[in-house]
Amino acid sequence: MEYKERTFDKDDILKRYPIVEEINEYISILEKSNFDSSISIALNAKWGSGKTFFVSMWRNYLENNNIRTVYYNAWENDDSDSAILPLLYRIISLIKDVENENFIDYAKKFLKTLTVETTKFGLKNLLGINSEIEKIIEKGLDDLSSTELSNIFKEYDQYYGDRKALEENLREMVPEDGKLWIFIDDLDRCKPEFSIATLECIKHFFNIRDIIYIFSIDIEQLGVVVSKVYGKEIESNSYLKRFFDIIYQIPDADYIIYIKNKIENMNITAEIKALIQCQTLAKLFRHFHCSLRDINLSLTHLEIFMIRNKENILQQKISYEALKIYYYFIVIKDKYNINYLDIIHGNYTLEENENSYRLPISKFYIYNEQIRKLLGQISDGRAMLYTKDIIKQFGLFEDDNIDTFKQHMETYLS
Repeated sequence: MEYKERTFDKDDILKRYPIVEEINEYISILEKSNFDSSISIALNAKWGSGKTFFVSMWRNYLENNNIRTVYYNAWENDDSDSAILPLLYRIISLIKDVENENFIDYAKKFLKTLTVETTKFGLKNLLGINSEIEKIIEKGLDDLSSTELSNIFKEYDQYYGDRKALEENLREMVPEDGKLWIFIDDLDRCKPEFSIATLECIKHFFNIRDIIYIFSIDIEQLGVVVSKVYGKEIESNSYLKRFFDIIYQIPDADYIIYIKNKIENMNITAEIKALIQCQTLAKLFRHFHCSLRDINLSLTHLEIFMIRNKENILQQKISYEALKIYYYFIVIKDKYNINYLDIIHGNYTLEENENSYRLPISKFYIYNEQIRKLLGQISDGRAMLYTKDIIKQFGLFEDDNIDTFKQHMETYLS
C-alpha cells in the first residue's frame, strides 16, 4: 500500500493519531525556545512495531493539509560514500523534478556551496582529526610558517562561509509562513558510520528554523551503533540527546484490537473465524516478544492454515486445546525457526539428562502445561519415531499417511 493511500481515518487500527496531537504540543513549546533552530523528534519503538506505517499516515495527513514533507529512508542509502548527498537529493527533488533540465543546475548550486570535493573541513572529518590538524600536530605549532597557518584559517573561513550559504539556500525549501517536515526512517539499521554521519550532517548543515525532523528509531539499537563507532566507554544516551529535542516512546500496541482487525479481514468464513481465539494468540505473541511485523507474518500463516484445513477443522470439530497447539507451533516457526526445527525433530531433552547428547530445551519454550506434556512426549528424538498415538492423544488432525510428529508439523504448517 502506497503511503498516500494510508490515512488515520481508515487505517489507524492502533488508534495512534493522539500521538500526532501530543507531538504537536511539544513542537509548539519547543518553538518558543528553539527560535532559530530546527526541531528534532525521535519516535522510539522496537523494530517491526509499525513506526513506518504510522509515519506514512502522518505524512499523508500533513500533505492533505498542504504541509510540505520529505521521506528519507536512511537504510536504502547507506551504500553511499556520503551521508549528506542522498538526503540533500531528497530535499532538492521535492522542489525540482529530476527530469527537468533545471534540476541539474539547481543541484550544482547546492553541491558547489557545500564544496563536496573539499574534505579538509567537510563531512568526512566531522568525527575525527582532519588533515590540517594532523599537520599542526606533526610539525608543531611553533614550526608552522605564518603562511601555512594563515592558509589553514583561510580554507576554514571558506568552508564556514559555504556552510552558511548552504543554510541560506536550504531555507528556500521551507514554504513561506509554513514548515518543512522531514521524516527519517531506519537510521538504526544502517552501517554505524553512516548512521552517525547522518545525525552529524543534519546537526551541522540542516539545523534550520521551521524544519521539523521526525526520526523513526529504536533508541536501544541506535545506542549500540554509537558504541560501535565511539567505543563502549561513551554514554550513548547522553550522546544521542545532542540530536533529539524529544525522545517520544510509542506505546505498545493493543494486541487484541490488532488481531481482531486482522482476523476480520481474513479470507475465511465466519464459522472458521469464530474458532480463532484472539486472547490465546495475544498471550502467545506477548510471551514470544512478537513485533507487529512478526504478528502479521504469523497471522498470514494462520490464515493459510485455516483455509487449507477448513474441512478437517469443521468435520473433526477439532478442540480449542488442539488449535492452541497449532497456534504455538505457527508462532515459534515464524519467530524462532531454528529452535522450531529442533523442537519438531525432538532434538532436545525436556530435563537435564546425562545419558543424552542432546541439550535441555529452554524453559522459554515450555509455554504452558499442555505444551510441556507434548514436548515431553516428542523429546530425545521421539518426534522422528512412530507417534500416531501422540497425535491422537492431543487431538491433532489424524492422517493415515503421516507417521511421525515431525512429518505431521511439516505437512500441516508447510
